[in-house]
Amino acid sequence: MSKAESPRSGFFSPRLFYWCNLALAGGLVGLVALSPWFAPTPPAQGWHRLIAVFAADTTVRRIAVAGAIGLAVTAGVFFRQTAAPMAGPTKPPARKPPRLPPSSKVVGA
Repeated sequence: MSKAESPRSGFFSPRLFYWCNLALAGGLVGLVALSPWFAPTPPAQGWHRLIAVFAADTTVRRIAVAGAIGLAVTAGVFFRQTAAPMAGPTKPPARKPPRLPPSSKVVGA
């Protein structure tokens, strides 16, 4: 089994992407929720301008919350963990009897 085919890589990547998406969504919601308390007094420079925009602009706050919801939904839809199949005895699939050729006593075309 090569490194590209290892079962660990197939399991680790979706989990990592799932938690990264949820972390980004939580960061956006946290920025929206906490920015009014950390808003700098004018004039803001550098990164403080970003916090000032989040604290003052309602449209930016709504779009950030909508983006956070979209990230959370993306994490749940595309990177969710599937349940492991239960280990246990499995029955072989039922075999159908072989089909017989049509009877030669049929009249027709």
